[in-house]
Amino acid sequence: MIPALLLDVHPHHNVLDMCAAPGSKTTQIMEALISDKCPTDTRGFVVANDANEKRGYLLVHQLQRLGLDNFVITCHKGQEFPGLYNSNLELQRTNVFDRVLCDVPCSGDGTIRKNRNLWGRWAPGSALTLHPIQIDLGLRAAALLRDNGDSIMTYSTCSLNPVENEAVVAELLRRADGTLELVNCSEMLPGLTTRPGVTSWSVAWQARTAKGETRAPLQWFDQYESVPDFLQGSRITRSMFPPVDEEIRKVLPRCLRLFPTDQNTGGFFVAVLRKVKGAKLPGQHQRGLSSYEVAATASGERKPTRKALKFAEQGVILPETNNDDEKPAKQRYTKLRADHWEQIKEFYGIADSFPHENLYSRSVGTSSVCLVNPSIREAILAGEHPHILDTGLRVFARVQAAGKRLWFRLTEEGLDQMLPFITKRKASATTEDLIAIVTAPGNDTKQVAFSIERFSELLQESAAAVRENSGVGPMLMILPESERDAAKNRQLPTAIPVWLGDKTLTLLVDKSTRDRIAHASQQ
Repeated sequence: MIPALLLDVHPHHNVLDMCAAPGSKTTQIMEALISDKCPTDTRGFVVANDANEKRGYLLVHQLQRLGLDNFVITCHKGQEFPGLYNSNLELQRTNVFDRVLCDVPCSGDGTIRKNRNLWGRWAPGSALTLHPIQIDLGLRAAALLRDNGDSIMTYSTCSLNPVENEAVVAELLRRADGTLELVNCSEMLPGLTTRPGVTSWSVAWQARTAKGETRAPLQWFDQYESVPDFLQGSRITRSMFPPVDEEIRKVLPRCLRLFPTDQNTGGFFVAVLRKVKGAKLPGQHQRGLSSYEVAATASGERKPTRKALKFAEQGVILPETNNDDEKPAKQRYTKLRADHWEQIKEFYGIADSFPHENLYSRSVGTSSVCLVNPSIREAILAGEHPHILDTGLRVFARVQAAGKRLWFRLTEEGLDQMLPFITKRKASATTEDLIAIVTAPGNDTKQVAFSIERFSELLQESAAAVRENSGVGPMLMILPESERDAAKNRQLPTAIPVWLGDKTLTLLVDKSTRDRIAHASQQ
């Protein structure tokens, strides 16, 4: 969790978590965004991105539990993240985020303490393969940072290999050409035992067969010039070695290294970089200066042969990403249809002050209606938006039997946002009513319709008034003001969604919520 802490996130920040799955750091960032503020007043947001769609849906499950609307989950290669829209509805490819967390794919050798099977598949070639990918991710992160002098990014791995750590940071500084500065963060987290970044190291190489079997002894190279010609520029690059620029070399100790033996932790690396005010990385879309190898090719030096490249890549394990040909069609988020909004507004008596322009549904499978953060609506949904897996807080769900009326029922996760605006379809109930419908026999495995006569007179009379006014359908059971504080102290909800029939009530919450309420009722 150290990289997210070092980001120093505030509620007004727009944050990109570039390689976000499984989501623990994203959750930490979202908590920082709502710190000391009401969740409904959060101006900042998090874009949680991952290149792998399966891992992305793990993020969906993780973040939906928080009940917040200030996130969007996207599926892109981090180094190709498109950017955000500005106030003129123009796609801005650079200078758009206040914070970027760049926790890159790595060999993971710092996790050896908890992942003891790692050495069975570890090879020096993993770091060599990942190094250029890590640089590309870091450069894109830097380009996406605002140039206001206050925007920072963290670069982190769970590896202890300098090729994946200090070598990458040094190359980012070189290619940024003075637009990035390495922040000294050694004093930011008092009590944390860290070691400074290293300034010298060697690069390892070991030839392997196509099946990953070792076919030559491990070799170490102290300088690029000692690397065999067939490996130079193809498998081992100059950027993997300590920087020749003394100004870059002397700031590398500002990086942080954490060793498992120092403080009973995993092993990992983190660096904090700030974008200089008014500065832009060189190149189109701020891609930075060329790599050493591109520059050498431009100057007329020979390129490696195809045979050398093929030989050099044998036995390499690439990080898992999506095959573009296998990606499902992108689903767009579209504004809720005007006739559907009028139906919802009339049915629930929703106040005019409710920001209905933030209600969106998917173009495919529109069973859910989501309340989207206005900042996300303006920055991401304003035009041809990226591949979005999930965004917003689900507040309504469509219910429609074959040939029957279309309903929009309130969802449990959206109640806190919607309750202040709802004036209809609310039936007063006692705390005992709420506990009774949740804990009733048979209700723990499926939805059961219970006779309304088994509940209090307060609920019976209130439900009858709702039914007489606007008929059967979705409704809220809500506690009277006098019982709400006591319910909150017991961690019980003050309102729950139900289905009102002619003579029955059916609970409309999932099993995990039923179990949680049932457990709280016993306290």
